[in-house]
This record gives sequence, structure tokens and C-alpha cells, in this order.
Amino acid sequence: MALAIFGTILLIEISGRTFLTFGWRIMFIIGVLFIVLSSIIIRNVSESPFLTKKQDFHLLQSISNLKKQKKDLLKLVFAEVL
Repeated sequence: MALAIFGTILLIEISGRTFLTFGWRIMFIIGVLFIVLSSIIIRNVSESPFLTKKQDFHLLQSISNLKKQKKDLLKLVFAEVL
């Protein structure tokens, strides 16, 4: 909300030649601020317990499948080498 008010005030105050020389850079600065803000949020918010359990289940299932197909995988690897 504060950013929108700030942007509106800048748009009103900066016009014409000033905007052409300096004003367009404001959008790039705001973009960098959004990148920094979103990276902070992503680092500090943890995954939901449902998603964590689902990822763990799929990981365990993948490991189980690899153990079952171990011989076939080794045949494929060595067939490519030879």
C-alpha cells in the first residue's frame, strides 16, 4: 500500500522531461526491491506439513523402486560402457 502511494506521488511530481531522463529508472529500482523482498519471504517461510510428507513419501518410493530395479540399472550402465 505504501509503495502504491509512493508511486502515485512520484508519478504526479515527476513529469515531462524529468520523467524521461530519470523516472523510468524508478521501475527498475522497484523491481529490485520486489526481488529482495520475495527472496526474504521464500527463505523464511517453511513448507506445509502436507507437502513435506508427500515429498518424503515420493522419495521413499523412488528409493524403493531403485532397490528393486538395481540389477536392470547396472545392466544398462555397463551395456553403455561396453
